[in-house]
This record gives sequence, structure tokens and C-alpha cells, in this order.
Amino acid sequence: MSEAALDIRLVPEENVKDVQISVGKNTKRVTIGIEKSTTPYEKYEGPYEVTPQFYYGTVLETADKVAKRNITVSEIPVQSVSNPAGGQTVTIG
Repeated sequence: MSEAALDIRLVPEENVKDVQISVGKNTKRVTIGIEKSTTPYEKYEGPYEVTPQFYYGTVLETADKVAKRNITVSEIPVQSVSNPAGGQTVTIG
């Protein structure tokens, strides 16, 4: 039976080092080693709640950054009202 490797990467808060977890074959104990990260991650400082615009896109600058919580993208607003012709007028966005 070959030894399987488990690679878990955690993105730490500011000033915390990376965590590595190693599990060997037939080992009933987990060793956790800490080493300095060579790739620092910036904190995400953008909006956490976004409503998309109908006519243009929105880019959330999240690449290579760490967010504190989930980012919520709301639905595009849709309104419907009666019109004089007896139908409905729908406004999107």
C-alpha cells in the first residue's frame, strides 16, 4: 500500500504563519509544523454586499486576497407595475 499525502493549505490572518499537517502510513498521530509563508496575502477591503448593474459588469478585486466573510451578490432588481393598456410594465435594473 502506498503512502498517501494530504496537503491542506490554510490562509492565515495577518502575522500568523502557514500551517502544515502531515499524516504518515500507519501513524495514529498528526504532527503540525509551522513555517513562515513565502506568499503573503493581502486583506480584501472591497464591498461584501453587491447588487449587479444591468448594463455593465462589476469586478470585485479579490485575486490573491483574503476575505473575512462570504461576498453576497444580490439579484438584479425587477419591478412590475400595471400600465394604462391593461398590461404590466417591467423595469429591470
